[in-house]
Amino acid sequence: LDVQYDGSLNLVNQFVSDSTTSLYDWRGREFTNVRTSGLGFGEIGAATLRNIDQISTAQRVSFSVNIKDNHAIILSNFFGSQRFEGNDPVRTNSDRFDPNTIPATIRKNILGASYMSNWFQDKLELNLFAKNYFYVSESADVFSIRTNSDLISVNDSENGFGFGSKWSFDNDFFIRLSFERAVRLPNE
Repeated sequence: LDVQYDGSLNLVNQFVSDSTTSLYDWRGREFTNVRTSGLGFGEIGAATLRNIDQISTAQRVSFSVNIKDNHAIILSNFFGSQRFEGNDPVRTNSDRFDPNTIPATIRKNILGASYMSNWFQDKLELNLFAKNYFYVSESADVFSIRTNSDLISVNDSENGFGFGSKWSFDNDFFIRLSFERAVRLPNE
């Protein structure tokens, strides 16, 4: 039995102070002949003093058991969580409301099982796997957001599967072929 664990905890504070009244190119030169009506200014499109706190964690554990020479079963679990919360005193009552200041939470759990085998003196490696994707998300509906009451919540579970193969010609040259029916989970 082989057990592996990896984990991380991240605490991030992002502060953006942007009060410019002009548009600039990538080299810092002011655009003087651009019609700016409706474009807004600055990095975010309007003046901002946005302050966002983010807490996130990612935890992964896997168990691998050799069931026979060159054959193994692997069980793994990934858990990730993110929480965003912020404020912007400049844009609180603005027409250009910043949805990044509305609290958001994302939690995801991916459970996987895999069968791996090696053949022909380890020249051919095969991997068959199945996954269950579970996630819970609560965040702003960016199409209609105006207040904290416009939050939407999603709680869902889906399955995925796939296979991978690798043929090694030598230590420096190989060919891979793989397929996966995966699920794209929200990440921010």
